[in-house]
Amino acid sequence: MESIKQQEKLIEHLIYYFKGNQDAVRFCIDITFIAHVWDDLIDKDNIRTNEDISNAFKAALIDIPSNHFYLANINELRPLMLNAIFQWQDANKLEAGGNYHDKHMAFMLRASIVQIFSYCAYLCGGPAWINEVGPDIRRLYEEDLFEYLKEFDNA
Repeated sequence: MESIKQQEKLIEHLIYYFKGNQDAVRFCIDITFIAHVWDDLIDKDNIRTNEDISNAFKAALIDIPSNHFYLANINELRPLMLNAIFQWQDANKLEAGGNYHDKHMAFMLRASIVQIFSYCAYLCGGPAWINEVGPDIRRLYEEDLFEYLKEFDNA
């Protein structure tokens, strides 16, 4: 139930940040879902159902490639998406590094998906708009650094 409330809150924020562009919202919801499923399949900290996995593949192979916002901005969004994947992969390796500095860098890199939200707001509203809402978009990433680091102490 909590995850549904979080999803509704995220959608509400994205509608505002993207000036009502429903295709931009759908794009970001889809990439967020795919990222969570992918992460869970790699780190195995949450069990994903076959339906979750199938829905993530459908979003990646069908929904995003046919999304009008994505298609209109594909040349700008694809490099950001690829970079977010690289950052997430680096974060996974840095987490295993063992020292505090590597884990701190991993924490920052894990939030890289938010850069895509920020860029979508820019595409929907322009430079003045992203300057206005940019910091609030960054605040969407709510994981606390100290809670994140505690996970390693308890592992």
